[in-house]
Amino acid sequence: MGGNAGAMRFADPGIQTALTGWRAQVEAKERAAADNLWFEDRVSVPRQQAFEAYAAGARAADELKRRQTDYWEEHVRVDEEIAHTFDVALSPADLAPIDEAQTIVRLENLTRPLSQMGAPMSVERLKQAVANNENALVDAFLRVWDNPACATGALASVRSRTKSATISRDPTGPRACEIGSAWLTTIVRRGRCRSR
Repeated sequence: MGGNAGAMRFADPGIQTALTGWRAQVEAKERAAADNLWFEDRVSVPRQQAFEAYAAGARAADELKRRQTDYWEEHVRVDEEIAHTFDVALSPADLAPIDEAQTIVRLENLTRPLSQMGAPMSVERLKQAVANNENALVDAFLRVWDNPACATGALASVRSRTKSATISRDPTGPRACEIGSAWLTTIVRRGRCRSR
């Protein structure tokens, strides 16, 4: 919530207690749904107040869950009205100007392909091989990584949200790559990146 340093803190202690109870439920799906609310940090104070007014009286996890679902259906998933997400009166989160030419990156976990090298390889060793132009070793890793049987966990983000060291021999090409910790970042330039 606005200024809550990454965790939802309701002014109404009853709603806060209900959220804490929701997070303590046994079913993982329920805990995850509650965590989505608990860790919300981009909602303005006016929007939080609007939600609290809507959820007033919720004192148990099931009540809060029902009111949160109803709130979402009534005020966020709307047809012709302005969703609370974008309502100027509720001070929507400032997402800053969106650059139409933003670079999209694909982040891929390297744990599995690194472990499938002849002798398990560390991220540091791979970085060293790239820095020293050990092309045979880098190419051997890329053959393992490019194998569809070695599919890795992946997610996408905008370039400005990622940090790592460049490893591409052609950083202007359609697939410039970077390594940071155990993740490979594939920079997508103008949609020319091969998808896996």
